[in-house]
Amino acid sequence: MQAKIPLQIKNLSKEEFQEKKSLLVDVYFSAYKSLPEYAYDRRKSVKNYLDWLYKGDPSGFFVAIANSELVGFIACHSNWEDYREGKVCEIHEFAVSQEWQGKGIGKALLEHALEYAQSKGLKKITLWVGEKNEKAIEMYKKAGFVPLYKAGIWLRMKKLLP
Repeated sequence: MQAKIPLQIKNLSKEEFQEKKSLLVDVYFSAYKSLPEYAYDRRKSVKNYLDWLYKGDPSGFFVAIANSELVGFIACHSNWEDYREGKVCEIHEFAVSQEWQGKGIGKALLEHALEYAQSKGLKKITLWVGEKNEKAIEMYKKAGFVPLYKAGIWLRMKKLLP
């Protein structure tokens, strides 16, 4: 049985986001180390992407902190318009440092995102995941997401919320 890791999931203020952006980039690169075909490959590109994610819905950007270390994040937009699904909560990015994967960090972040979507009164949460990212796909399926369709190297998934 694994020892329970003290975990905190929280939003970042705009100042904290700016201060921690370099750490967020490190988490991003670590998370995609084994799946580089789905990731940006330049720090500047990732920083710009993170800015876009945070600006789109600051209250939907959550970080995971374990042992005082930033180990993961999830970014969702609660006011996203999907051309097939209508208004949804869209998970745009989800990253957990490679060395922290398999320890329940991702599950906790995903549960937080689901609670956030429900708190906004949304009935659907959607995301794109790399078709070869089997660990993530399995986690999403266990959480109740269903595959919808593929587009290139991406798989579209959706979960209905109560």
